[in-house]
This record gives sequence, C-alpha cells and structure tokens, in this order.
Amino acid sequence: MEPLKLHFIALGTLNDIHTYAWLNNYRKKLGIGDNAYFITVSDHFIAPNTLYNGLFKKINEPVVVSLFRNGKLIRYMYVYLLKSYTGLML
Repeated sequence: MEPLKLHFIALGTLNDIHTYAWLNNYRKKLGIGDNAYFITVSDHFIAPNTLYNGLFKKINEPVVVSLFRNGKLIRYMYVYLLKSYTGLML
C-alpha cells in the first residue's frame, strides 16, 4: 500500500510503463467494482474511452491540471476517474 493508502498499478506496454511492469507483479490487482484513475497529458493525449471502453461502468469528465515550468504553461494533465471495474480483461 502506498503512503496515501491508495494502491498503484500501471497499465500499458513495457515501452510505456518500464519498471512498473515488474512492480505490478507485487501489487494488488484491480477487482470487480474497483475505481481507478487514468492520467494523460496534452502532448501525448489519448482518451480513456479508447483504451477502457466497457471495462468500467462510467468514465467521469477529467479534472484538468495546468503544468508550468519557469512560470510558463507547458502542458495540461487530465485526470479521469474510472468508476466500477467490470471485471473484463484489461
């Protein structure tokens, strides 16, 4: 369990998630009814419905976070809440 009492697993190809692919073996798996967060950024944006349509009962609209570097806006981060995992394959 992580310090915030949230479980963390990464989903994606080995090229995308790197070391997290191995760490996932030691972490709790997603269970039926579990909620999850999907995070993407504007310069590599992908909609969660493209990847997880039908795997969750509902995908909420994102919370948009502006990311700045040296006082300049560099990109946006989109945080989606995916509600109630259906148990279908990820």
